[in-house]
Amino acid sequence: MSSKKQELMSKIRWIIDKGAVHILGTNVVNKVLSFFTNIFIVRFLTKSEYGIFGYANNIISFFLLVSGLGMLSGVLQYGSENRSEEEKKLYFKYGMNFGLIINGILALLVFLYVKWVPVAIGGTPKYILLMCLVPLLDYVFNYLCTILRCRKENKKYALMLNINTVTYFVSSCAGAFLFGISGVIIGRYIAYMISIVQGVIFCNYKEIISYKSEQLNVKQKVGIIKYSIICCMSNALSQILYLLDVYLIGVYIQDSQVIASYKAATLIPSALTFIPLGIITFIYPYFAENNLNYNWLKEKMIVLFKVLAAVNGAISLGLIILAPWIIKLLWGAEYMDSLASFRILAFNYFLSGTFRIPAGNILAMLKNVKVNLIVSVLAGTANIFLDIFLIQRMGSEGAALATVLVVMISVVISMPALLYKVKSLKKEN
Repeated sequence: MSSKKQELMSKIRWIIDKGAVHILGTNVVNKVLSFFTNIFIVRFLTKSEYGIFGYANNIISFFLLVSGLGMLSGVLQYGSENRSEEEKKLYFKYGMNFGLIINGILALLVFLYVKWVPVAIGGTPKYILLMCLVPLLDYVFNYLCTILRCRKENKKYALMLNINTVTYFVSSCAGAFLFGISGVIIGRYIAYMISIVQGVIFCNYKEIISYKSEQLNVKQKVGIIKYSIICCMSNALSQILYLLDVYLIGVYIQDSQVIASYKAATLIPSALTFIPLGIITFIYPYFAENNLNYNWLKEKMIVLFKVLAAVNGAISLGLIILAPWIIKLLWGAEYMDSLASFRILAFNYFLSGTFRIPAGNILAMLKNVKVNLIVSVLAGTANIFLDIFLIQRMGSEGAALATVLVVMISVVISMPALLYKVKSLKKEN
């Protein structure tokens, strides 16, 4: 065997040993199961019920945008960097306490929202109220996943995600069939609780909460909070474009069936983000460790963007061509009004999965989160105006078009910023 082949096989074995296959495989399984969960829920609920559920879930997702004020991002970054295990445990413990306080407040705000704020789609408030504990359970679940990622225990991380997804698939589908919308929400709680129990076992969480000999000093606390809040603001403003469209469709059109069709159109493009996100999940600790190594970053980034462009380009083209058959097969003829939105969002997946998601995450790995914040502020502002303008004139298709335009704005700013940041490392090296 030639030296090049030996080197290639060595790299492949390293990737497998480190759990990359487990992460990517898990992301495939999870997204497929999540996708079929949504398909069954659509089938078990009436179109109007699915629109109501989608709108209620969309509002809860707004609250989750500020989950823990971004502390999970801070824990992932500070827990992945080169520092002592003792110091990492202090960050882990602080991240848990801080996040639970913030998300406890969010749960209360959900309750107050239902009581004080009028909701555009009738029948939605009681289901929002039923989901008021989601912020707390969601934070605990994702916190445990973050610890496993920091420790590079990718196989355990993958198994924990599988447990959550499989449990949600079974419990929510059964709940939808037996009890309608309420059953779906109860199924979500069941999935959280079972996977959290398993996560506590995997993380040896007792070791973290019993670590009381030291505390983070003020400088350390300020550092991780500052980093986390900037990440939170950036992520919230970038994710809001996927939530604001549904909310504004409800405000301006006030038809649960239109919302149902648009939500159906978003399912596949949204589910496919597991491809770039799965890769990012695996590479994050390694990029964080090498965030000052110009040659390493340059080499890995070229490979990353080439692979994503080829894979995502083929997928997006296939979705656009096969859209009518996909919609009829999965959701039925009554959802054919989602065809135009589906095709627009399929193209959006190529832009987002190939450029926006990788660029934003790599900038965070390089601790250049201020650029992400600037990009998110500009894109978020544009998103609000474009959604309002286009939804009133084009309906749900306008919401899809606004999403594409906002992603384009993000890519045009973030990609040059990323290249500039990496080139600046060359001078420092």
